[in-house]
Order: sequence, then structure tokens, then C-alpha cells
Amino acid sequence: MNDNESTNSTESNGPDEKLGVNVVGHVVITNDLGEQLLSKRNAIHPRNMARIIARGLANESNSYVYRIALGNGGTLTDASLNVTFNTPNDGVPPDTVDWRSRLYNETYSEIVDDSSSELGTDPGSSDSSGTRTGGGAVPGSEQGTGVISNDLGNISEVVITSIINANEPTNQVGVGENQPSDGAFVFDELGLYTSGASASDSAAYVNIDVGNKDSTDDTDLVAGTDYDFAYTVNGASTETVVTVSLSGTGNGTGGKFTFGDLVEALNANTTLSGASFKITDATTLYPSTTAAEKFGFLQLINDTSGSSSEITLSNGTTNDLFTVLNGTILTPVAGQDAGVENNSSAPQTEGERLLTHLIFQPIYKSSERQITITYTLTVSVGRTTS
Repeated sequence: MNDNESTNSTESNGPDEKLGVNVVGHVVITNDLGEQLLSKRNAIHPRNMARIIARGLANESNSYVYRIALGNGGTLTDASLNVTFNTPNDGVPPDTVDWRSRLYNETYSEIVDDSSSELGTDPGSSDSSGTRTGGGAVPGSEQGTGVISNDLGNISEVVITSIINANEPTNQVGVGENQPSDGAFVFDELGLYTSGASASDSAAYVNIDVGNKDSTDDTDLVAGTDYDFAYTVNGASTETVVTVSLSGTGNGTGGKFTFGDLVEALNANTTLSGASFKITDATTLYPSTTAAEKFGFLQLINDTSGSSSEITLSNGTTNDLFTVLNGTILTPVAGQDAGVENNSSAPQTEGERLLTHLIFQPIYKSSERQITITYTLTVSVGRTTS
């Protein structure tokens, strides 16, 4: 069916053996002021929805809604502010990715499975455009987030609720409700995913908590001063020590060096090999981190992907860079292999599946507002005659 809705029916050998299964999705987004920002039906991914229904009946793993993802690749706005809506990715042309369908450009997600110890965290994802490392969530204040089912007689519904708190994602700016601005978090697409591994190999990374900074924030680094740290990639037996020094005048206040200046200097350093630094950036001043979203962290990411991708990061011994930045090195995250389509004997190797995809007019989320996403899937089954 059209209008962002899909009906799934099994094929049969005769009219008396026909079993119609219909799944309809609808999304409502409200804010803490009680304002409704969106009310719209969504597209169902027929192949993936059928697969998890079958898995659920067989009591197999990866057969439930695990996380909700937000992205900003659903629409295109031209110079005249005309908005063009992309088609939902539902495994049907023009989407040719089959079971591996993804959002166009995922920027944030949260685990909504309330039986998971990771409820409310953002695990990130990986797709053909590269790795989106996790971050930006503030777990522990997720009251109301979860997945439930309701019996409505001849039909049943699954209700997925996700609370995006005022301070989520981290590193957003306070620009007022629905007001576009540089640094505002904007999303124009939503999707529900099952549990499972990433769609493609992911890279190892380690975050440095530098106090919720982006590329334009000033540092206290001094020109001509050497700063150092040490790191390893892919299980190296010895650490590589990197010494970096900035020169000239920075792009910050009064000529101070910004985090963007630092990232450019680090990535141009010939001693740094096999990895690169990123930080959130919305400018064109810093080519090696342009358009990155790192949720306020300074991040070191491995250049290779897959289960052999590893990285460690340590403080320097002469004039530690991260101490000067008031930074804390967080626990490294290892890379993973892409998930496979089916493997019931080793379900942890299976890939996650996109179940629904919704595209809409861009919504701007600021640090002043909490939003609630209520995703309802209504399931009905046709009657058999014999």
C-alpha cells in the first residue's frame, strides 16, 4: 500500500488457505509543553517484519524491537527552502539493499528494550557510509521508555515509547523550540531496529571526555609547546608516543587554538599512523573532521574495521595533552564484524534489521526541550476459512 504503509500477506495454494497479516505503523512526537510536533504513518519493511514475526513464533533471538534511530538524511532543502522528501527504505525499489536497509544518515539512537541493561544508551551503528560511533545519550533518566503490547480483541498493538531528554543528545545548543540554528540537533527520519550486529564492519574507537566541546571551542594550548600521549592499534605490543606542537595563531578567541585546530594538527602529525582524531564540527575550517558528530567528545578512531580492529590510548609522560585539556580517557570500544543474515546457532553474529522507516519535515531539538516519541505498530491477522 502507499501512504507510508505496507500490508504483508502470505502466498497460498488456494483460497481457503489464505492468511492475511497486516502491520500498520503510526508515530506521534510531542514535547514537554504538550505540543504535537508530528503525527504520521510510517513505512513497514515487509521482508524484515516477516522475518522477525517468524523468529518470534520459533522463539529465536533478534525477534523484537531493540532500538529507535534518528537521522537527518530524509529530506533535501534547496536554496528556495523547498523540501524534497526521500522515499522510505523498505527493501523495495528504489531501496535495493534488501534486509540490510538503513536510515539515510543516522545521527543518534537509543535502546528502547526495557529488559536490556543498556536501556537508554546509544550503541551507534555502522553502514555503507561508515561507522557512527555511539554516544550522546544520558542513561538513567529514561522513565517511560520501553516496549509493551496491548490486546485489543481481534487486533493487537505494540507501543514503543522513547523519551529524548532535554540534555540529550549531548553537545546540542539551546536555540529555542523548533528554531534552526548552527549546532541544533535536527532529525527528519526515524526507524525501529531489532537487536543484532552492525550492517558492516565497525572500527574501534576511544573517546576522551573534554567537557562537551566542539571544534570551535577554545583550548588553553600554547604555541610552540610540546604535548604528548601514547596509543596502540590492532594489538601492537608497544605503544607509539605522539608529540604535537601548535604554531602560529589559532582560530579561536583572541587567536587561541581551538579543538578544531588541535584535531588538524594531530591528524597531520606523521607519528600518528593507523588512526585519526575527530570532534563535532559544523564548519568548513577543519577538513579532517568536517560534519562529524561526536557528542562533545574528542575521539580517536582506528583506520581499520572488523573484529581485529583494536585501539588503546594512554596519557603522555612529559607534558600530557589530555591533562592540559582537562580530559578523561574513557574505555575503548573494539571493532566488530558485520552481522550475517541468518545464523540461529550463533545469533550474536546476526545483523540488526530495520523494521520501519518514517520521513518527515525536519524537527529541531534543543537543550531546552524534552520530546516523547510514541511509535505504535498495529497487527491484525485475517481469518482462515478452513
